[in-house]
Amino acid sequence: MEYELTELGRTLLTPIDAFGAWAFEHGDEVMEAQERYTRER
Repeated sequence: MEYELTELGRTLLTPIDAFGAWAFEHGDEVMEAQERYTRER
């Protein structure tokens, strides 16, 4: 079986790519914030 995105689904590719780039760029900061939150609870 072969799957493909619909036209509507393809409209999500740009925002998903942008989110992925943001996560890659800020991943260390997010992890540090999570660790700090866990320590301070």
